[in-house]
Order: sequence, then structure tokens, then C-alpha cells
Amino acid sequence: MKKITLTLSLLILGLASFGQSEQYKKGMSAMLQKMQGAANSVDLYQDAANGFIRIADAEKSEWLPKYYASFCMVMQAMNSKDMTKIDPVLDVADKLLSEIASVKESDEVLCLQSFSRSARIAVDPMTRGMKFGPEAAKLLARAKTINPNNPRVYFLLGQSAFYTPEAFGGGKKAAQSLFTEAAEKFNTFTPLNELMPNWGKEVNESMLKQCAKKTNYFIKQKSRSKRLRDFLLHTKNKTTLIKSNDIIIYPLDIWINTSQLVITITR
Repeated sequence: MKKITLTLSLLILGLASFGQSEQYKKGMSAMLQKMQGAANSVDLYQDAANGFIRIADAEKSEWLPKYYASFCMVMQAMNSKDMTKIDPVLDVADKLLSEIASVKESDEVLCLQSFSRSARIAVDPMTRGMKFGPEAAKLLARAKTINPNNPRVYFLLGQSAFYTPEAFGGGKKAAQSLFTEAAEKFNTFTPLNELMPNWGKEVNESMLKQCAKKTNYFIKQKSRSKRLRDFLLHTKNKTTLIKSNDIIIYPLDIWINTSQLVITITR
């Protein structure tokens, strides 16, 4: 009789676990669809993050809900036009990622932690780059050690190189080789299941196209310094920061206005 009771108990427990697992998968799949449809909208990423947090509260043994909530928050920060909102949302993302890291070491978590560090740089690039840049690189180095075939490692390294001046080891050429390596690994990468991280491929392809574009400098001459104008038009070192009494040029897609010249820089 005891044996029959035990068997029935195990059967009921197994059915309950199956039902919970199916409910978890269904909920996660729905939120992943919502996340993928956020289309760089800060509000939609926030909605998706809230959904993943609700799942995390219900499924405390699962790490993916916290991971995706953190990913949505990092994307919020990356797309935010209000610099004052970046740190608070990343503080929450980093806390969730630290909770995951305290119980398991994962190359995917390390990649996302690195992505979060990079997102903080936008608040004040001149001062924060020296702090968060090396931290982000260290996290990616650890992720690469754990899984050298993770394409997100090379994608994030490529992004870092793309936005780093050539004088500091970055630039389009350095980024292009990393994005190319990432593309190769994306083509052979297969997640363990449909819920595991699988992001970055489309953006990587877009960044490769950006690397292939030529940087053009359009100059409206307001200065009588023809020699400076000719130098700017013909110099091959387009990404080096140039300073003079007449002009300051940064290798970014921005307008630069001075009393001497008006320049449009595009990629």
C-alpha cells in the first residue's frame, strides 16, 4: 500500500512539474517575442523587462528571466536620450546579473555585464571611458575563456573597437575583423534550446556594413587658410583627432561648428 501511495505521489509531482515547465516555456516565449518587437523603444523594453521580472519572481530557480530582464534594461539605456536615466536602469540590470553570477558562471552573463559597462560610457565618454572600457574588456576576456565560440564576445569586442579612435587601437579596420569573426561564429552558432540567448546577429551584420562605408568630410570654407582646407580634404588619416586654432575634428557622425569652419562628417 505504501509503495502504491509513493508511486502515485511521484506521478502527481511529475505531472505538476511538467505543467509548470510548459507554463514557464510559454510565458518566456511570449515575453521573448515582445522583447524582439521592441524596435529600440525604451517604453517597450521596459514593458518586456517587467514581464521577465514577474516570471523571475514565480520561477526563482530559473536564471533566464533575470538575464532577459537585464538585457531589456541595457537596451533601454542604449536607446535612452535622457542621460540621467541610464545609470538607474543599469543599476537594476547589474544587480540582477550579479544575482545570477553568484550561483553560476556563464559566458552569456559575462557578455551582458560587459554590455552594461559599455552602456554607462555614453553618460560621459571623456571620463567614463577610462573606467568602464577596461572593465568591459576584462569581462569579455573571461567570457571568451569560458566559451571561445560565443559570437557575442566578438560582436561586443567589435562594437568597442568601432567606437574607439584608431590612435587608441580602435577604428573601422580593427572593428571589421572582429565583426567578421563574429559573423562566422553566428553562422555556426546553435543555442541549446529556443529560450537561450541568441541575439546580436542582425546588428553585427549592420555594423559590418558600417565598416565598409567610406568616411566623407564635407567642408564649407569660412577660413582664409587654404592650406588647412586642402589638408582636411586630402588627408588619409580621417579618424585621427585633429586640433588647431581653426578647427577640432572628431571621428563621429556629428556636425561640428566653429567660428572658422562648418563641417559635416558622415560615415
